[in-house]
Amino acid sequence: MCAKNSINGLQENTHTPEKLIKLGTIAHLASHVVIKFIEEMFKGFDKRVGEVLVQNLAVDVSAEEEYKNEVNSLPGTD
Repeated sequence: MCAKNSINGLQENTHTPEKLIKLGTIAHLASHVVIKFIEEMFKGFDKRVGEVLVQNLAVDVSAEEEYKNEVNSLPGTD
């Protein structure tokens, strides 16, 4: 610690407006990166959920068609 930076034995506040502006800018950019990451994560999640729902719907429709075919193929169901 340099004596120039001390006032009555206490360290002088070294946070200049330029340093605070840089820190604010860095925090602002970091928050945007985090927000963008979360947005992309939810977009991927939404896409996967949509795919699963469509697959389940397709399975349900094909299962219903198979059931109808089986019922129609039973003897005496003309």
